[in-house]
Amino acid sequence: MSDCPKRLKILVSAYAFAPGHCSEPAVGWNIVNELAKLHDVWVVTNYIGKESIDKHLKNNSHIQVQYFDMPGPLSRTGLLGKSAQMHYYLWQLAAIKTMKQMHKSVQFDVCHHLTYVKYWAPAGIAWVDAPLVWGPIGGGDGMPHQFLVKAPNRAKIFECIREAMRKLSHIDPFVRKAANKASHAITVTPETHKAVRSLNSELEISIMTQVGISHSELDEIDQISDVTQEEGDLNPCIFLCVGNLIYLKAVHLAIQALGHAKLQNARLWIAGSGQEDKRLKILTKKLKLSDQVEFLGQVNRCKVMQLMQDSTCLVHASLHDSGGFVVVEAMANSRPVICLKLAGPDVIVAENAGLKVEANDESATVMALAQAMIQIASNPAAAITMGKHGRRHVENNLLWRNKADKINSIYRSLTFESETEI
Repeated sequence: MSDCPKRLKILVSAYAFAPGHCSEPAVGWNIVNELAKLHDVWVVTNYIGKESIDKHLKNNSHIQVQYFDMPGPLSRTGLLGKSAQMHYYLWQLAAIKTMKQMHKSVQFDVCHHLTYVKYWAPAGIAWVDAPLVWGPIGGGDGMPHQFLVKAPNRAKIFECIREAMRKLSHIDPFVRKAANKASHAITVTPETHKAVRSLNSELEISIMTQVGISHSELDEIDQISDVTQEEGDLNPCIFLCVGNLIYLKAVHLAIQALGHAKLQNARLWIAGSGQEDKRLKILTKKLKLSDQVEFLGQVNRCKVMQLMQDSTCLVHASLHDSGGFVVVEAMANSRPVICLKLAGPDVIVAENAGLKVEANDESATVMALAQAMIQIASNPAAAITMGKHGRRHVENNLLWRNKADKINSIYRSLTFESETEI
């Protein structure tokens, strides 16, 4: 009798897959590397990041990478590459033949669609004749109507097109193929769970956020955190917003909330750049907050980590993020989070690790955000306690290893493998 469960042969479709990144590539890279500690994994991806991938996996015998792309103008770097979403859609269909050939040669125990984290596009791996794990997948959340109607025209058009495409996907035979073939779906938010359930009412579905962090990253955070934040350290109270300055991220709500809070000693740091930059600066000047709001521009991840250490609380008012790496990073830095009760952040932030605000009409939401800011600023001890709860939540639930363990349990259930093999 062996004490070690059998290593399964897993085929993973990870269009986004590369080391040293955030967002989609980080999801693909980190989950695959954790899964490879338990199983032998074959990854099908495109050529983006090939040099770095090969370098990092040089001595890893448990991960085999099959690069695939379409030729010429259809490639990721060709004309079609100007639209990553269009390339992704066609890449999924074009890669079917390659993945089926790999299965014929290797005979995989399980196939797994990993990235993109998006349910409303095809998953070419669904054509492989093996049990399919679909996810984590997101994309079921949309911008609340009361915010959409007030959006700038560019943001309004983008959101309307996105919503139309999402609804059309429900009659797309390639999307429905994945929903009908999947043995288990992992969704990242309740709204995506609901959307996937509408595609296949019999499908077994679980919820697990796609974002995470590693032990090594926690160690790096602890190295730059050379002093413990005490109550006296919260004066002035510094609120931090991090992300692309687009309407979706709703930084304008944080600025308005600071104005309503009337916290004379508070500061709001905004790290990021984007099309909303000018509008946000005009709003800041209009509200006479120029002495309290500082625009830091685009900063790298290392700088973001340092900003979190120097700040009191993260304010993340995004209107429909499926995930939110910055939310995990804030909790990892023992900082409380103020967010909306929407989508990914609502799932990721533990109830005692921050303050969640209802996303009602804009004026009510701004006032609720202002009250949350006042609560953080007026009760430093409670803010510190929230931060500590957030750090424990990350350590217990949001490590990449935690995700791999949950996925491994799904694999075992699909292959009827017991914990030990006779």
